[in-house]
Amino acid sequence: MISAVVPLVVALASCTRPESVVQESAGSVLFNIRIALSGNDSFATPSMAEEGGGAGTRAGEELPVNDMEKLHTLRIIILDGEGKVEVNEIWDLTQAPAIGASGEPFKVKGGDRKTVIFVGNEANTVIRTPGGTECTVSEYFSRLYVGLDEAAVTADMDEIRGLILPRDKNSFFGSNTKVPIPINAIYDNIEIPNTSEVVSRDFWLHRAVAKYTFRIKYDYSDMEVSDLEKVRGHVESVTVSNVADRQYYFPVAQFGNSFSQYPLQSYTAPSTAESATQTVGIDKYVALKSTLTITPYYVPEGPVLEAAADPYWVKARINGRDSDRKDILYGNVENPAVPSPMRDLPRNHHVVVDGTFNDAPDSDFTINISVCKWNEQTIDIPAYN
Repeated sequence: MISAVVPLVVALASCTRPESVVQESAGSVLFNIRIALSGNDSFATPSMAEEGGGAGTRAGEELPVNDMEKLHTLRIIILDGEGKVEVNEIWDLTQAPAIGASGEPFKVKGGDRKTVIFVGNEANTVIRTPGGTECTVSEYFSRLYVGLDEAAVTADMDEIRGLILPRDKNSFFGSNTKVPIPINAIYDNIEIPNTSEVVSRDFWLHRAVAKYTFRIKYDYSDMEVSDLEKVRGHVESVTVSNVADRQYYFPVAQFGNSFSQYPLQSYTAPSTAESATQTVGIDKYVALKSTLTITPYYVPEGPVLEAAADPYWVKARINGRDSDRKDILYGNVENPAVPSPMRDLPRNHHVVVDGTFNDAPDSDFTINISVCKWNEQTIDIPAYN
């Protein structure tokens, strides 16, 4: 862990568990949950420059996390060992969106193994059940109310793990989003012993999208001008490949150890999903010797490509010219100096595209690409005390 971020302590806003339903048996245990957003190290590698383009990276710079990439609300659902709902509550962080949070302990049955479901930023998010029914995330998970004895609700985990996030139904996909992106996770087999002490666990949550950031520099070494700001380049659009039309709402990976960040793989969208090349209109100008940073473009978790297929690629249109397609190459953690073609794009990953162009007739549009953590902050939750 490189740097520490102190998690925010949030006030609880009770959602679906009235006080009369709280279990007061002698076997009750106080269960304290602390969460942080995963930076995800699985693709945290140096930039791999195009052949002849030189080495170097800008991915080491700290990229700010905007408020749409933080938690605004967090629903926490705790299931007992039989799958019955013990807790269904919402933490409200809308006044101060956060990358880490903790709250008052939950009262749960001790001597049990729990499943903990985290549903972040549920407002306005639309999901589709495996049976084809569409509803909002709030509508779906509010049905998992807390009840005792015969009224206890058992969660259908097969259905929950099969929930689909359609791209065309959710406005956070794309650029210039004004809607918080979904953030979630499911943890299995969390052991809660019988004890009079508060049981504390830390959990990593994962953003349910991937993103691209483009930083494009306009350069012309042979041009002599008196006022650099009067010479501008026109960035018309950028294009990315393999944008899936849907993905699973939750990571397909199952997490059982809450203390570790797990590297996510792209388990691909459902087999019926389709992917397409997407062009994003930019229509912005960049001054000579300056760099334009383009608003992040959020996409679903990408499909896993066959070894014989072309890897993921990007291109741009600048000053009326289309650049060549640039395959996305990255160095893996074991051997970062040897680039490999990117054939999947897991959620919670960030593709940083650094491009340079000029007006010379024979000039190529040079692109260096880094596939890295969501942002360059590493989050560490202090030990409980």
